[in-house]
Amino acid sequence: MLAGLRAMSSGDLSRFVREGSGSLRRPSSTTSARQEYQFPSLTEEMFEEIVPKTVRLPSDISEEFLRSCAWDGEGVSGSEVTYSLRNKVKKLLQQILRDKIAGSCTEVEKAGYLHSLGALIDDESKFSQAEPPLEKALKLRTASLGKDHRDTLFTSHLLGLVWMSQGSSTKLGKAEQILSATLETQTRVLGEDDPDTLRSMNGLGALHYTKGKHSEAEALYSKCLQKRQAVLGSAHKDTLATIHNLSLLYRGEEGHTAALLKLAFL
Repeated sequence: MLAGLRAMSSGDLSRFVREGSGSLRRPSSTTSARQEYQFPSLTEEMFEEIVPKTVRLPSDISEEFLRSCAWDGEGVSGSEVTYSLRNKVKKLLQQILRDKIAGSCTEVEKAGYLHSLGALIDDESKFSQAEPPLEKALKLRTASLGKDHRDTLFTSHLLGLVWMSQGSSTKLGKAEQILSATLETQTRVLGEDDPDTLRSMNGLGALHYTKGKHSEAEALYSKCLQKRQAVLGSAHKDTLATIHNLSLLYRGEEGHTAALLKLAFL
């Protein structure tokens, strides 16, 4: 069950611990305004790997369009293609989002573009740069959708993770406040078993672990794991993320062998 974790890069693993795999909101099949970009098609596997799971694509940026964005050269294979392709798609999507933000759109649409832009920047570990678009998105979503709307809560969750990742005592304090409030609201509005609620539960556990509050982290991780196993299954990537988080916590407290034994009886 842990084999997939070993294959991840350190950067991917850091985001995995923090976020899990998240969910990708499927866009509509509307045609993108940028049809002048014509490239070979992406495979399903490449698309799923390239688009960050914290991005919920706006409905007018079609999945088909993103699949059409591929590499320029030929004869490159394996991880080199994936790395080059990933960066091309991300940079192109960021530019599309910036153009849409600057153009004519509703507040709800602009908030969605800002959230997706912040998520893409966050995925590059540029946390301070991801903060402004996410803060703007949260303000717009709160005003246009309401503070209890699923999308508003999704943005507040991601903003909390961005603050947590910056690591200063001030940012960690802000992260704890917003992540705690988000989890409380999601539990009340969406239910305790909702995947978004469980994502926030995992994220708040990661924050407690970062701040050295190991007993609080263990309680949240254990609860999240139990629910993710029941709702998503033991082999789901989000479930594995929580198992990994618990393994880090147990290994730090009890050593590697004791951690494995403890996890075996979860």
